[in-house]
Amino acid sequence: MIMTKSSDTCNARTEIPKTSVLMLSLITVIFSGCSAEQNKCVGKTTFSPPIGVCTSMKNSHKLKAAGFTYIEDAVGRLLMPLESEEKFEKKYAEFTKSALPVEACNGFIPGSLKSVGPDAAHDKILSYVETAFRRAKKIGVKMIAFGSSGSRGIPPGFDRAKAKAQFVELLRKMGPVAGK
Repeated sequence: MIMTKSSDTCNARTEIPKTSVLMLSLITVIFSGCSAEQNKCVGKTTFSPPIGVCTSMKNSHKLKAAGFTYIEDAVGRLLMPLESEEKFEKKYAEFTKSALPVEACNGFIPGSLKSVGPDAAHDKILSYVETAFRRAKKIGVKMIAFGSSGSRGIPPGFDRAKAKAQFVELLRKMGPVAGK
């Protein structure tokens, strides 16, 4: 609990629940995340944070007309790390015609590439990740949500501690790739 002085008396104290503090912190982060471009209208009463939607970039013109500012697309659909450079270049040519930027991607690692368990495929994942990050950089994607429950799901009967160690090891290997 966080304690504050009550407005009634100097000696009285009011307890503020942690959930209220967390909610206030979240709201502060959301509102402080606005870009300088959006804050040019200081003194005006309008507030327009960036608003995106998870969809294909094929919908960009409709979304821009509706007031959205960015798209979050799927890694497999946009960056296509399992596909050839030629196929990606065709997708990139389509991307250059998008009315909105793709600032984020989701669905990072497919379930066919196991992060943990007896079938963990770290070398294949690292190759996939290198391709995904390189292509994300070219497109201008700023964030990729890990998610990937199909990849990181612990198989029945597999030791949880061993799975955690495998996952941590994979993340340590991915860090330098992401930093390129």
